[in-house]
Amino acid sequence: PTSTLRWDELLFSEGGARIVVSVAAAQIADWERYVSEQLALSWQLLGTVGGSELALRTADQQLIQLSLTQIAETWRYAIERALAD
Repeated sequence: PTSTLRWDELLFSEGGARIVVSVAAAQIADWERYVSEQLALSWQLLGTVGGSELALRTADQQLIQLSLTQIAETWRYAIERALAD
């Protein structure tokens, strides 16, 4: 579904309790059954894990698309860059 929130609100705002769970592709049907039958919770598939980049999209907008190398270098040298400024 399309969100009415701005992209920064969608990614970083606080709201009701949520968790992110990573499930092996072969176990998705078992997870769906467990969540609906045992926990009686609603859930939403956010995406898949794999590849060499982080890409986040809404139904109508690309939010983030960065290589994992760029993300790792930004994290690795963050303190050094902050101290140099």
